[in-house]
Amino acid sequence: MFKALREKLLGASKQAEEELDPQLNLDYETFRPEERESGAVIRESHLENVLWEMELALLQSDVAMEALEEMKEIIKKRLVGLRVESRSEIVPTIEKALKASLVELLSKNVFHPDILLEDRETPLVIAFVGVNG
Repeated sequence: MFKALREKLLGASKQAEEELDPQLNLDYETFRPEERESGAVIRESHLENVLWEMELALLQSDVAMEALEEMKEIIKKRLVGLRVESRSEIVPTIEKALKASLVELLSKNVFHPDILLEDRETPLVIAFVGVNG
């Protein structure tokens, strides 16, 4: 029984990793040098509408305000002042940063069921607790 549960949990984790866009640049320190020296500069005003829409959507989905604030700080820290090749690259760069901030935030406290299930002789109880039950 536990072996089947373990395989399902590990399979779901691997599937989520495989579905992550391989083109997504999660390391913002490796942008090409020409992006830092010429082109358009991303300002905080470019981010205001995007961050506002993101905040509304995530609040409606019951995401904690602390998580929202952390995501906004991650995005601002990475993008404000960043130079991109042209103004047309601003929106795709912001979208990449949004995806990267979600990945970073969700990977902080990753649940590793395989570690809990390894060679257990006793049953394991996992309780998920939240405001909605």
